[in-house]
Amino acid sequence: MSDQPVNSQITDAVTQANVKVVGEAATTLGLTQLYSLETTAVAGAPAKVAQTGVADNLTSLLTVLNAFKGGNGQS
Repeated sequence: MSDQPVNSQITDAVTQANVKVVGEAATTLGLTQLYSLETTAVAGAPAKVAQTGVADNLTSLLTVLNAFKGGNGQS
């Protein structure tokens, strides 16, 4: 550290500002999580609406694989 004297009013102001930031951190984090969870829920809704059954997905996959093999679906 420097050997130069520092005005105590400056150090007090910096300390108070830092304490305020630390004190508000929990509130800020809580609000961030609240809004991000809401956004995630809204973003996931269309995927749930558009989701089809597992059987439909497997049938589609089998159709595509057979198209690449040039087969008729019979082994």
